[in-house]
Amino acid sequence: MQILAADALRNWIAGREDDSVAEACIAGLDLLLRWAVVRLAEGNTQTLVGVTGMLKALFDLLAEQGYRLSDAEVKAYMPGLVEKCGQPTPQMKAECRDLMRRVTALYPATKCISYIQEGLNSKNNRTRVTCAEEISYLVDREGPRVYSGAKCDVLPALAKLVAEPGKEIRAAALEALGVVYTIEGDAIMKRLGNLNGQQQGILGDRLKTVDRDLAKKGLAAGYRRAEFDAPLQSFANPAEQRAEFEKCLRVLCMGQIDDVIEVMKLLCYELMDLQRSHAAVAAGAAGAGGSAQAQAVWGLLQERSDELVQLLTAQTQQVFVAASASMRLGPLPPASCRACKYALNTLMNIFGSNALPSGLSQATLAGLVRVLLMRLVDDHLGRQPEGEALLKALNVLMLKILENSNRNFTFSALLALLLDVPPELAAAAGGGSGDGQQQQQSALAMRWADLVVKCLIKSTKALPQVIQTMDLRALLLSLHGFFEALGVEEIRRRSNADDKPLRMVKTILHELCKLKGTEIYKYTTDIPQHGSVSGADGKSVIFPYIDLNIQTLQGNASMRASMQQTAGAAAAAAAAANGSSGSSNPVTPGRGLLAAAAGGAAAAGNGVRPAAAAAAPKTPGSAMRRQQQQHDGIMNQMAAVFGRLSALMTAGNKDGSEKRAVMADINAMSVQHGMPIDELMEQYLPDTSPNFKAWIMAEVRRFDAEQQQHGQQQQQQGYAAGSAAAEAPGSLAGVYSSSGAAAAAGPAGNATMEALKARMSQLQSEKTRILTASPTKQPAAAAAAAGIAAAPIAAAPAPPAVIAAVGAGVGGSVMGPGSIASAAAGEGPAGGISSGGGSGRNLQDLRSRMKGLAGL
Repeated sequence: MQILAADALRNWIAGREDDSVAEACIAGLDLLLRWAVVRLAEGNTQTLVGVTGMLKALFDLLAEQGYRLSDAEVKAYMPGLVEKCGQPTPQMKAECRDLMRRVTALYPATKCISYIQEGLNSKNNRTRVTCAEEISYLVDREGPRVYSGAKCDVLPALAKLVAEPGKEIRAAALEALGVVYTIEGDAIMKRLGNLNGQQQGILGDRLKTVDRDLAKKGLAAGYRRAEFDAPLQSFANPAEQRAEFEKCLRVLCMGQIDDVIEVMKLLCYELMDLQRSHAAVAAGAAGAGGSAQAQAVWGLLQERSDELVQLLTAQTQQVFVAASASMRLGPLPPASCRACKYALNTLMNIFGSNALPSGLSQATLAGLVRVLLMRLVDDHLGRQPEGEALLKALNVLMLKILENSNRNFTFSALLALLLDVPPELAAAAGGGSGDGQQQQQSALAMRWADLVVKCLIKSTKALPQVIQTMDLRALLLSLHGFFEALGVEEIRRRSNADDKPLRMVKTILHELCKLKGTEIYKYTTDIPQHGSVSGADGKSVIFPYIDLNIQTLQGNASMRASMQQTAGAAAAAAAAANGSSGSSNPVTPGRGLLAAAAGGAAAAGNGVRPAAAAAAPKTPGSAMRRQQQQHDGIMNQMAAVFGRLSALMTAGNKDGSEKRAVMADINAMSVQHGMPIDELMEQYLPDTSPNFKAWIMAEVRRFDAEQQQHGQQQQQQGYAAGSAAAEAPGSLAGVYSSSGAAAAAGPAGNATMEALKARMSQLQSEKTRILTASPTKQPAAAAAAAGIAAAPIAAAPAPPAVIAAVGAGVGGSVMGPGSIASAAAGEGPAGGISSGGGSGRNLQDLRSRMKGLAGL
């Protein structure tokens, strides 16, 4: 079972299609990690394989999202993984080491090494060997920063292992210390603490062997120290620092690719050293604390950050274009791969906080975003393993840019890119001819728009947290520029086609209106009142959209206030209603809604609007109005049903029959709109109290249980009872006469077979008379004579508030909430019947239902 669970989690995470998977994984990350540790401790090989596969997919997902593990998450996970890394099989040992290295991509290696050091004290000798080897790897990759901390004693712990009896653990410890020797040279002895004579002798022999190996290559111990030193901070004079920085910029601008890689590598280490400790970076930025050299370098980077990012952008474009061209011919060359990695790592360190990006100009940031997005849609990068790693790094970098850059600049850059595909990208994709080339360019334009929209969604989600720091005048002006660039005819065409970029821009505008309310008008002073793209009133097209959003939000606020009052009344009477014991008879879905509509729900607004409004000329905001009308209709529908429920609770309905009828309507709403009732309430009635929502959900579950129980009882007793159709305003009504209603849904619920047979005989005679009539002669009147209300036929679209639940009994089972067939009828007076074109269709519906009833 655990293996199946691990495989299911791995497939779910790896097959993600949207951000909901990432959000769910991050929300429950601590539980996933704890569960994984428990499964790893079991020792079952198949379980280990499944869990390690799931963890690899999870860490890849977190890396793509730019997530960083917290101390608590690492503390819950790393000790268990370190203990299990000493696996006897080489394959599982490699898997565990791979997982530890993936953690260092999500958590500082300077902190990870302390957990790995604890594995040196394990009782399992294989675990100790693996941990020593992993420490050697981290030192080789990260340099002195992983063992130079004040509280770090990893080197003395390794030195004590050089005299261990086990050959493998001695070799692993000496190998790690040999790597440190290539960095520190003779200074390594100062870091090892007190050693006995045996330990000193063994270590001395090993270091002599390393010296001989280096001498063959023309190198000396400590030669790698310069690789990890921050070059700019090594200069005490600010003038020398500035001169060295100018030299780095010249190499980035005109140097050879090998020199450019070396400069980017040095800048990476410089930035990593400055940002290694957040407190040190903050102190350097504030001008207090930290070394004088670090403060001077930090100030220099802030001053020249715009020029530095421009040069790195040009180099990124150049090295990625070369890499893409190489991948078309074969594997990616190592030099190109290194250049791409260092370019991304340098930019990653620049955008790791908001200190350096705050000094970038809008043009520089727009150019960088353009280059990165062009690389993300490059088909050739994803075709090889090296390219997949680069794509993941590009995603992380893009997330950091959206998070730490000037929000106004990122919105402006993305809105400009949303209009058209960059010409150079379109030219690169246009390798075919004729229809094939056109299809390829169309697919590219769609992918480009999807990618830019995803970036805008990320930025829009953060608006509530950052809106106070943004220049809303500039943002609204950028939105206005988008509408102006499209033109009124293009806006109409895209609205009719449900264009995703246009819908995204409207969403941004709606979010701004929701956050600012009527104050949004204060920020529109820079927008021309009469632009080249204007609405029916001659104003710039952005103003009708703002007006519509404000009116909609105000209307929703009034509706929510009304629903709060209704929900409060229902919750106040819920305690008394829960104490009453109602019968368990099934309730025909829709009867509660009929009563609610008869009580005045239609007057309150069931989504029915005057015909003049439906015939209004289309404007660029007509699609938005239609969506809002549908939204209002659903809210009114829910208001009618919950209003009915509130009245029943206040009146103290003892037998619960009417309450169950309303619960049936709630179930029908859930089926009609294709989502659970709790999600409906969350989306359309977000201000309803949690207690009322919990009570509603409890009543719905109780209703479902009663329906299932009654259906089982009926099936066991051999009843062939069909469920009656719902009566609702403008819907196909069920078979309800005075005797039928009393038999099928009476308060006592004790229907008898004699009553059903008498009713069926009556219906059979009426059916014979109706079927002999002409299909063109007022079927509504003929159906009414038989006690069956015909469906009205109207030209206007059906209001969302109307639910028509039509059921047919099969095999003696009773229709439950999950088998409701919803149908929408035309707009008209509540309970009204109209006739005209389509009468034959009404009679055909009637015939089908009569055939079902005749089978009873």
